Amino acid sequence: MKFLKYFLIIPLFLNAELVIEITKGSDNPYRIALIPFQGESGAAKQANEIVKNDLIRTGEFYIFDEKSLIAYPPSEEDINYSDWRLINADFLLLTSVIDSNSGIEARYEIFDVRKKSKIRSSKVYGVTNNVRQLSHYVSDGIYEAITGIQGVASTKILYVSQSNDVDTSYRLYVADADGVNEQLLVKSPEPIISPPLVT
Repeated sequence: MKFLKYFLIIPLFLNAELVIEITKGSDNPYRIALIPFQGESGAAKQANEIVKNDLIRTGEFYIFDEKSLIAYPPSEEDINYSDWRLINADFLLLTSVIDSNSGIEARYEIFDVRKKSKIRSSKVYGVTNNVRQLSHYVSDGIYEAITGIQGVASTKILYVSQSNDVDTSYRLYVADADGVNEQLLVKSPEPIISPPLVT
C-alpha cells in the first residue's frame, strides 16, 4: 500500500482559491516534446492537460507548445530523432489513454532525443472516474525517469484556512498537490496547529 505524503500550508484565507504557482524554475530546464495523448475519449485530452501542467509546475521542464511540434509520431517506429534535434528537444513523450467499462489505462514512453533511445515504457491503471489521479502518477513516472528523483504530483497537501467573519473559525483541508479536489477534514473555533496526518 502506498502511503500518501502531505505538505502543510498555514494559513490561507477561507474564501481565497488555492493557487500554487511556480514563478521561476531551472535556468536550464529539460525541453520536452509531449505528443498529445492518443485516445478517443475526453480522458485523453484531460490527461494531456494535467500531465503537462504537472511537469511545468515543477519548474524543471519546458514543454513545447503543440503548434511548435514538427511531427506527431504514433509509435516508436515513426520517430525521426533528427526532427526533434532541430527544435533542440531533450526528450520526446508518446502517450495514450484507453478507456473501457473495466477502467482506464494510461501508457507512456520516454525517449532520449540525444541518445536516440527509449528510457522508459510504462502503464498505469485506474478507475474511469479518476483520470486526474491516474495522470498525476504518469507525471511522477516521467519526472523520476528524467531526473532520477521521485515525483510528488500524486501526493496530497494539507492546509489551514481562517475566516475573518464574526464567527472566526479554522478549517483544515486536504487537496491534490496542485490544489485541486480539496476536501474539508476539520472545522474548529481554535487554531489548528498540529493536525494528525492520515494515509
